[in-house]
Amino acid sequence: MNKVNWNLRSTPPKVAAGSTKMDGAGFTAPMVLPGTYTIKIKVKDKEYTSTVKCIHDEANKDLTLEDRKLVYEKAMLIQTMYNNVNNTIDSISFYQKV
Repeated sequence: MNKVNWNLRSTPPKVAAGSTKMDGAGFTAPMVLPGTYTIKIKVKDKEYTSTVKCIHDEANKDLTLEDRKLVYEKAMLIQTMYNNVNNTIDSISFYQKV
């Protein structure tokens, strides 16, 4: 029996080529919002597809659904800025080599 673990996070931000991020931002992505997500597993020439439903824990009084949405929105904004900075670094590196 195989197991697949998911930390409920989306795709991490892009890291500039040759860059090392000591802050861990290159490895961490925002947690996904509640919803239904598709799972695909490939084994050799076969692909298995299923779904998983992530729900908000209403018993958690420390983080409401509205709070979670706000955190996600701001995290995605920061991730977009982080990606833009790294794209700029990649462009500069490209033109330095030319």
